[in-house]
Amino acid sequence: MNDLKAKVHEQLIHELDPEQLVGDLSFTSPARRAVEQAAEEAVTIADGTVNRAERLRLASEIADEVLGYGPLEPLLRDPTITEVMVNAWTRSTSSATASSTARTRPSATTRTS
Repeated sequence: MNDLKAKVHEQLIHELDPEQLVGDLSFTSPARRAVEQAAEEAVTIADGTVNRAERLRLASEIADEVLGYGPLEPLLRDPTITEVMVNAWTRSTSSATASSTARTRPSATTRTS
């Protein structure tokens, strides 16, 4: 599934108009919805056997990577998370308001600069 996700991600980077990806890029923005729809369509074309739930998950993850901070986006959207530390490109730690700590592993398509 990571190969499919990487392929669709790269395809969208080349196809999307960067001028349309400015302004409000929040989780509920029209720009994000357009990226999710384009990603979902590209996943369907690339592999018609992927079920709807998996297509939607992949489309959301791809939109997170195209428009935001990739695998960190769900943590940044979570109002109970008060701190996110990235220790290495392969490991991040988040702290919630209830003082619990969760470890996350970024996706394989995450890039570092």
